[in-house]
Amino acid sequence: MNVMKNLCVVLSEKGRMKIKEERKNRFGSQLSASWETGIPQINISRWEIGTCSPKFFTLRSYLGKLGIRKGFLGNKEYIIGSKYKGFRIKRIKSTILTPEKAYVLGVTGPGDGFISGEYQIGLDATDKEFVDYFQNCLEKTFGLECKRYTNENKVTNFSNNAKRRHIVRLCSKSAVESFKKFKVSFKECKWRVPNEIFNASERCKSMYLKGVFDSQGSVAQAGKFMTIKIKNKEGIRQIQKLLIELTIDSYILKDETILQLSGHKNLALYGSKVGFIIKRKMKSLKNILDFYVQKHPTRKDVIEVLPKMIELRKNNLSYREIASMTEIGRGSVGRNLQKLGY
Repeated sequence: MNVMKNLCVVLSEKGRMKIKEERKNRFGSQLSASWETGIPQINISRWEIGTCSPKFFTLRSYLGKLGIRKGFLGNKEYIIGSKYKGFRIKRIKSTILTPEKAYVLGVTGPGDGFISGEYQIGLDATDKEFVDYFQNCLEKTFGLECKRYTNENKVTNFSNNAKRRHIVRLCSKSAVESFKKFKVSFKECKWRVPNEIFNASERCKSMYLKGVFDSQGSVAQAGKFMTIKIKNKEGIRQIQKLLIELTIDSYILKDETILQLSGHKNLALYGSKVGFIIKRKMKSLKNILDFYVQKHPTRKDVIEVLPKMIELRKNNLSYREIASMTEIGRGSVGRNLQKLGY
């Protein structure tokens, strides 16, 4: 792999101010600088604002036309990670699939994450811990700093529940290109699970599924099941296949766009092997699992409360009411009382 080709320049505040100042002195407007240097105006604007990390050779050419000589040394003396008077050089990390990269893949396609054009990977969501974790995985994967924003949503005719949205973006063409090497679409209707995920370790498969379920999953605490809904029949079947490889059973509903997990065994396996980063979803899953534990007591527990169950039944309480008062499952209450003629 050509190391120099993958170098990106992360401009510090001092570096951005320097190229902006020299651009004004030499060319005036950004448009004039674009005409004279052949660099697209949008690139010049992004470099000066700090929303894009320029490629090494492209920026070096632009700096030469601005007359900036200090701060950069010859090709053989560039050192990845070193600082030269306001400019810091970083290299896009290897394309090796790591658990962090698997999580980003799951969030980006078919999840809430997005790839915008050729330069941006990002996420816009209301759960802060979700965006925090996604940002950490992005930065750890590519070795570049992300941009972070917050947006205060207002009450509209379409929504009475205004929530603060957290937005993170990584501006790097090399990062986007590394995702495109997986040769799958990230659009929901065409998305597929990359082959590299199926051939990866169990840890990477779990992280990929965590990204998908953090984005698209929902936990029905009252019904004691989990679902993901994706308008992509083949993609849903691939998610089911990944779950099977982790020994987690699921089933696909009739319209083939909804996958559902239910039953104590499958939900417990999901909780231990995959789980959620989003706290509210993890809490709902834990409540379901706690319910199963509470409503499936041992035989000894049933025998201990049996006199109370009989007394309540004599007072004409229903099996459901007795179950609620004794914290014994309704089925257990009914079976035991019926044996005794109640």
